[in-house]
Amino acid sequence: MYLKVYIIKKAITTILVILYACTLGYSNDFSPSQLVSEETTPQNFYPDMAITDDGKIYVVWVNTTGGGDIYFSKSTNHGATFSEYVPVNQSPNHASSIGFNGPKIAERNDTLHVLWSDERNGYSHTSAFYARSVDGGVTWEESQVGHENGINLYPELMVDSDGVIHAVFHYFMPGSWSYRNIEHTRSTNGGDTWLDFKNVSNYYPGEPCDCCPIELHQKPDGQIIAGFRNNHDNI
Repeated sequence: MYLKVYIIKKAITTILVILYACTLGYSNDFSPSQLVSEETTPQNFYPDMAITDDGKIYVVWVNTTGGGDIYFSKSTNHGATFSEYVPVNQSPNHASSIGFNGPKIAERNDTLHVLWSDERNGYSHTSAFYARSVDGGVTWEESQVGHENGINLYPELMVDSDGVIHAVFHYFMPGSWSYRNIEHTRSTNGGDTWLDFKNVSNYYPGEPCDCCPIELHQKPDGQIIAGFRNNHDNI
């Protein structure tokens, strides 16, 4: 059985809902869409998804009704049904949704990891926040992993083959919004603590596009690479 999973955003007047569809085998025919976000929650944006080897599907997105919140839902039956959504962030109505600034999710050894930008300390101090769940998304514990005196947008998250959690994001100066660079931090203990920031984009000429997302990947030799758009020569 070959499973391909797609998240589809569908607009109905001013309401956006998160839909799911899949195909079995190599067919181009997809199953009927499954509503993940429920019709009672309008304005859902920027979904991200993680799939385990045994077919569990985990979905997160940002809901902008009344502010911004990160919601989570899961399927344990290959997408036939999805659980009722639950909030991930513990400070309601502050998750950022600027541009394509949505949450990211990763899974390893039954532990879920989510990263997003959050404005709880003020718009000019938007920072990256991380949440972890060890009970399948029933409960979440969170911490700030971005700058306390800075602005972090377009976060990206991955867990490498050694279980190290990597997070990257764009870094701006508070107040002026002057662009600095792409910052990287990592956790070697499952998200309990995070190491000092490292500058990913320390090169010349050009600078990263500050409105384009970043991609993180691990090469077969274990090396971690970050992909981003350069304003000077694109990639």
